[in-house]
This record gives sequence, structure tokens and C-alpha cells, in this order.
Amino acid sequence: MGSAARTVEETVDYLNVRGYKSGVLEVKLYRPWPAEIFCDALPKTCKQICVLDRTREDGASGPLYLDVVEAISSFREGGMRVIGGQYGLSSKEFTPNMVKGCYDNLAAE
Repeated sequence: MGSAARTVEETVDYLNVRGYKSGVLEVKLYRPWPAEIFCDALPKTCKQICVLDRTREDGASGPLYLDVVEAISSFREGGMRVIGGQYGLSSKEFTPNMVKGCYDNLAAE
């Protein structure tokens, strides 16, 4: 969402050319939250996602993460693994290496 979307999109393109199976779903309108539409936009083959929230406090669960977890539990049969991530702490730049770290974290057992 917002400033991180372009960085994630470009990193996903780079990773997919190198054999990763990754994608990105950009949230453009957060409120009102279209939970069912969000879940319908996820491919049926998607088994896990990382939700990135721009937060100011380290360790805080962002509102987008909480809404995604609720939407998936309500509208996605079988559920999926959802992990949360943060960016923008202390106004730090969000880099492609940070995005790759999110995908590497999803690949870890």
C-alpha cells in the first residue's frame, strides 16, 4: 500500500525471472475494507502471504494485517498462512532487499 507498492512490484518481477513463484496484491483503497473482494483477488494457488504495514512502532500489529487475517478467516475456505511485516520504521527507506527478506521468510519452515 502506498509508497512500498512500487518497490515490491519491481522486486517481484526481478525474483520471478529468477525462478521464484511470487506475486503482489496492492491495496489501493483501505477503508471501507472490501474483505470479500480482497480474498477473491487472491489466486486459488496462493498458500501464504506477507502483509506489510507502515507503522511507527516496532512490534506493533498493523491494522491492514489484522484486517487481512480476519478477511481470510471469514472468506477463504481452508485459510492460509499470513505473516505480518513492517516498513517505514524511523523513516527508513524500504529497499528491494527488505522485500526479498519477506519472501525468504515465507519460504522458511
